[in-house]
Amino acid sequence: MENYRISSEVIVLPQKEPPGCIANLVSLTNNRIWIYFYSGICQYWDLYDFQSKSSKLLSSMKIPPGIHHSFAISIDKIAFYDHYAQRLKVIRLLENSIDPNFWAMLPTNNTVGNNERNDDKKIEDICRDYTKICAFINSETIVTLEKTLTNSNNSDSVISVFKESNCPEPFKQKIHNSNTSSMATLNTEDTIIIYQLTLEKTHVFFIWNVFSDEKNMRKIVIKNDLVATVIKVTSFSAGKFAVWMNTNQSGSPEVGVVDYETPEKEKKDAESTIDYYMERRPITHYTEDWLLQDVLFYDQKKELVLLAKSGEDPSLELINVKTFCPYFTKSPQNSEEDSIDFTLSPALDMKYFVEYVHELAEDVDDEEEEEIGEKEKDVKIVLNNIVGLRVSLLNVLERKKIIYKYGTFLANEIVDMLTIEGKE
Repeated sequence: MENYRISSEVIVLPQKEPPGCIANLVSLTNNRIWIYFYSGICQYWDLYDFQSKSSKLLSSMKIPPGIHHSFAISIDKIAFYDHYAQRLKVIRLLENSIDPNFWAMLPTNNTVGNNERNDDKKIEDICRDYTKICAFINSETIVTLEKTLTNSNNSDSVISVFKESNCPEPFKQKIHNSNTSSMATLNTEDTIIIYQLTLEKTHVFFIWNVFSDEKNMRKIVIKNDLVATVIKVTSFSAGKFAVWMNTNQSGSPEVGVVDYETPEKEKKDAESTIDYYMERRPITHYTEDWLLQDVLFYDQKKELVLLAKSGEDPSLELINVKTFCPYFTKSPQNSEEDSIDFTLSPALDMKYFVEYVHELAEDVDDEEEEEIGEKEKDVKIVLNNIVGLRVSLLNVLERKKIIYKYGTFLANEIVDMLTIEGKE
């Protein structure tokens, strides 16, 4: 079984003018990233240009400052929500321009009335606090989950699906009569899962292929004697999803795995209900009590997950999903850079993630933004590559010039000995 490591490198991005504080950073693929600053400046970077052998600014443009949602919808397209214009817009990175055809009104008309659209503060609050957005990067599709504001505890949601071919109107829209409040993608093409952040004994999930008929949305009801806080829901394998959670009964987080395809296939025509079961898998490798802070990504092919662990020793944990043993731990104990409170952005292909210092908008006023920018003209980030142990060791031998001195044969023998690969 392949073993993995996190290889970290501090990168300084030179700037002609101080751009200010980073509001959001999106990692794409092939060492490319997109950065949005509170000033409204956004930049498209190649972190390693093979010709110059250094970072290269590919393009830069100005969009409205202070936006709350910006995310990738493909490897070369970024979407953002402009609450001033009440529009969801798309940037074509290769052309360095706003797509004139891919835009939509947000909030949608099923969420607010015409009179409410004149209340700028209310519109901003709705889209910041009551709207969830996700995207399918292979089909370049955006899905929004809007909560309708009512005086009662129960409120409906509006699910809207946007594709360029149908804009500015939604490709599909559905009123969702449930109090569920969170949403995630189960693949990169077409399937979402809707869920609650708090689980209390009976757990309800909704799964929908957004290109199928609205009536095909499936309701998954699971009766487990479990009270927990959900940190994230991801795919797990074909026909299964994983619920990553902190449970109230234990100091160790758990992964709940749900097979939602097999019961459906085994269902008899006469049956009206299906029983689903959540298989609970505690992450018990660590001896101390700890909490799961975030799930950065889950790589189904490599069977590894990157977790943010909080507790006595906060750290990033690259974990083998089969055994729940860590491949690698990244913490202040093994890196001075990790003492900084970084925000993380995983790449779309999960081969790397980028750490950066994020300031909350309410904590930075215009005067302070300018002051910080003057002090720190350049932008510093940390590039973290997920590499196999063999590759990591070969890189070390290359940097130490062992390969140059003794040749590749001896270098491979050393790596084989250290990784116990190729030896019987």
